[in-house]
Amino acid sequence: MKTYDVIVIGGGPGGYAAAVRSSKWGLNTILIEKDALGGTCVNWGCVPTKAMLKYAGNMFIQSRLKTYDFLYQNVPNDYGLIQRKSFEIAARQSQRVKNLVSNSNITLREGEAALLSANEVEIRPSGEKISGEYIVLAPGTVARKIPGVVYDDDTIITVREAFNFANAPSSVVVIGSGATGLEFTTLWKRFGGTVTVLEALPRILPHEDEDISREAKEHLQHSGIRVLTGVKVESVVKHPEGVAVTYSDAAGKETLVVEKVLASIGIVPNVANLGLERAGVAATPRGIEINDKMQTNVPNIYAVGDVTAKLALGAVAVVQGNIAADAIAGKKTEKFEYDNVPHCVYSEVEVASAGLTEKKARELGYQVRTSLQPLRAGGSTSTLDEDGGFIKLVVDARSERLLGAHLIGHKAIELIGGPAALIASGNTVPQSEEVLLAF
Repeated sequence: MKTYDVIVIGGGPGGYAAAVRSSKWGLNTILIEKDALGGTCVNWGCVPTKAMLKYAGNMFIQSRLKTYDFLYQNVPNDYGLIQRKSFEIAARQSQRVKNLVSNSNITLREGEAALLSANEVEIRPSGEKISGEYIVLAPGTVARKIPGVVYDDDTIITVREAFNFANAPSSVVVIGSGATGLEFTTLWKRFGGTVTVLEALPRILPHEDEDISREAKEHLQHSGIRVLTGVKVESVVKHPEGVAVTYSDAAGKETLVVEKVLASIGIVPNVANLGLERAGVAATPRGIEINDKMQTNVPNIYAVGDVTAKLALGAVAVVQGNIAADAIAGKKTEKFEYDNVPHCVYSEVEVASAGLTEKKARELGYQVRTSLQPLRAGGSTSTLDEDGGFIKLVVDARSERLLGAHLIGHKAIELIGGPAALIASGNTVPQSEEVLLAF
């Protein structure tokens, strides 16, 4: 049986980062991936989604400029074209990850890995068995499905299948209003689709600050997207004309018949065939439990990425992978502050946040002061005649430390970097006022 210093299971951002860092520290490392390197983020998530949204965004800007009598010719409104282009971009990025792994003196195996014990792994379907002093688990997640609904990968789908359409759907119900659901809502709306968003909770983007959620809903509705909150999906079934979705709210029941239904209601850990119980690794329905060093309850087994249920972002997974590798190599590690991580929503209206929401800050016992200023006061917002959006700051009134920044509107994603850095550095408001940013 071949023995390695480190076995990494999963080649997404957390997994390949852990493998590269481990090899850098001189550890004999093997990386096992059953699909394309780069994981969901590179192949079926962040990268292809943003490529498609970029094209749709350019179309939107062109439509806005027509109001100033600009004439555009030969601009294709071709959904299939941008779908193929997005996959080309994702494939190139996956190849870059493969090149990085190959150039880092890492053994790469294709297959599905399963734990046999706390030190042994079987690679399927080959049946090869290997052992390792340390194991890093980075299997990622899969889409959460609505109980009782029969998915067909064509008309009733999860996000993974949403990339497979050669044509934009003419009518869609999107169940769930998190970042991913709203990004596909935006994409299909800009290609002329009729889109309805159904959210079970009282507000959309439920993890964002409440003021952001309220503004986002108003903006989406103003753009022609129907947004319903506080609803219960009663059934999703095939229909001769597509799919019938029945939902209920305080007003009663209603049924919509649409071409497609996208269920974007969250993720669950991809551990069904991983063999956690054979290694004694503790997990909850949300994910594998870890400490600040990414270590599980089994001392030589670590977990990184979305499967840890900390914050499902590729950048977070990379940091977790690096921390795990450093801990394995006996290097000093720092506690990672998840609250300070900036996160964005590339929807019809851009949303970007970092730090604590007003509600979270109050729950933690801070004496909270907030400031809300319209983005239209800045020149950048007015260049495309954008009139909505704002920035909201959350401050500890006692120390004047900046706790959170929440933006919605034009170029919000570009603007979040500055506030995020100030929050992570622990800056106060007076200190922040001395920092100038280009505009």
